[in-house]
Amino acid sequence: MIYSKVWKELANNTFLFLLIGNIAFFSLAVYFLPIRFEENDDVIMLLFASGKYTGTPEAHLVFINYIYGLFISFLYSVTTKIEWYTLLFAVIHVLSLSLVISSIICKNIKPAYKVLFIVLFYTIELRLILQFQFTTTAALAALGGITLILKEKKQQYILGIILLIISSLIRFEAALLVILMASPAFISYSYKNRQFYLSQKLISIMIAVTLIMFCKYIDHHIYQNNSSWAYYSKYNKMRGQINDNPNANYIKNSLPSGISSLDYQLLLNFMPDPKIINIEHVSLLQDKIGHIDLKQKIKNIYPALRSYTTFLLLIIALWTIIYLCSNTRLKKNILLFSLLLFLSLLCFIALDGTLKYRVFLASLMPFLFVLFFNLEPIKRPLIRTFAYGIGILFFIIFSYRICKIQKQKNYSFYSSFIEQKNVLDKYLNNKNNYIVALPNNFNIENYSPFSVSSSFFCKQIFFSGWLTGIPYNEGLYDSYLDVINKNAIFCSKQNLITFIPLITRAIKNNYKINVYPKIEIQSDHYVILRFCKESY
Repeated sequence: MIYSKVWKELANNTFLFLLIGNIAFFSLAVYFLPIRFEENDDVIMLLFASGKYTGTPEAHLVFINYIYGLFISFLYSVTTKIEWYTLLFAVIHVLSLSLVISSIICKNIKPAYKVLFIVLFYTIELRLILQFQFTTTAALAALGGITLILKEKKQQYILGIILLIISSLIRFEAALLVILMASPAFISYSYKNRQFYLSQKLISIMIAVTLIMFCKYIDHHIYQNNSSWAYYSKYNKMRGQINDNPNANYIKNSLPSGISSLDYQLLLNFMPDPKIINIEHVSLLQDKIGHIDLKQKIKNIYPALRSYTTFLLLIIALWTIIYLCSNTRLKKNILLFSLLLFLSLLCFIALDGTLKYRVFLASLMPFLFVLFFNLEPIKRPLIRTFAYGIGILFFIIFSYRICKIQKQKNYSFYSSFIEQKNVLDKYLNNKNNYIVALPNNFNIENYSPFSVSSSFFCKQIFFSGWLTGIPYNEGLYDSYLDVINKNAIFCSKQNLITFIPLITRAIKNNYKINVYPKIEIQSDHYVILRFCKESY
């Protein structure tokens, strides 16, 4: 009797039912996939917040707003037994996904259409869980916030604004990207309700964007108030725009004066000497890359989109069906604008950056939401069947990709990661030993996101890459001089052959010191070595 009463209440409350169901869905996905961070960015920010890298919980997370960092570092200061960084992301995923699916279920349209888009969103969510990441978490949160703003109650507007702000704190660019991509839904709603100029929805979005910009200003102000962080934030922003820029290869033969091809090669491989490739040099390089001809940049678009060809064809086919079945010119125009906006954003990103999978998914989710928002009944059975077929194909292909990534992750964990950890365990048992890990050599993203803090070697490993010049490494790793008779280097045997000689030459060219690598510990695929001065 009690159970049937509870079930009746859940059945009458779509959102609560979805929330419980999505907690179960997320938990099962985490257990069976298994969940891992996509790259080391999230792992390192987690280590900052928890204090495992820095010695004490820190709010300067670099890519995540200081306000959010302050909150999460406070939670870690209360207890480090809970992996707050991951847990909060999990809560945001479950809440935001429930909001998106709830908005689909509540639309007055045939159940079959709802099932089609629910399958699409759950398939994408599986991919997001498999490769957990702060950018996609922010994008999903922003989409959840937009679904609330499109509701009717004032309390929902307020909660939607709050969720959008949280999204921007996690990843500012992702929040703005989703707001921009979802704008056709607001245009459609405003025209439908004959209140374009003073629409509460548009006012809510304007309030959200204003507060987002204010939070961004606070973050910028905090970083600029500290000279070390001001230097690093500017340096890292410019360095990132070089490392993620496909145009960086075009200037190899015409480098600015004072920058050698060797040092530039090391920069492109995420291992610059921060003393040699300083902020002035990075600024010169960025300016040089920025002046590359637009015709040359346009050539980046096809290679960037090529890896998404299958999904783009399926999405455009689905868009075509929805477009042709729209009854009004207004809806057709909104759908056309939405498609052009989606493709234009992808092309624009490809001009000066790498179109990563996370950015593609962050753009795709609001685009699919706009398609559903403007969906009208498809009257012809054949076209309706074709639409369902597209959904099934999308699910099959996406699921295949997910299985492929899962196998790669499992292989990486059970082979390379365990081997890496064993080598590091041996060397770091001596508390006086310190290591600089070459980028993409120590796969810390293979730690379980729910136990990174308890697994990581506290303050004995330093990273370069986007940590080059970070204040947390100050006095420990400021230049290549700190890897001569001091900090050891961890790398793969492949990099021992291809990459270590470059560092050896760079030390000789820039500091007039002859060094040679001395292997301390090695396994089948990895080595720990020291650079020793040659004696005469």
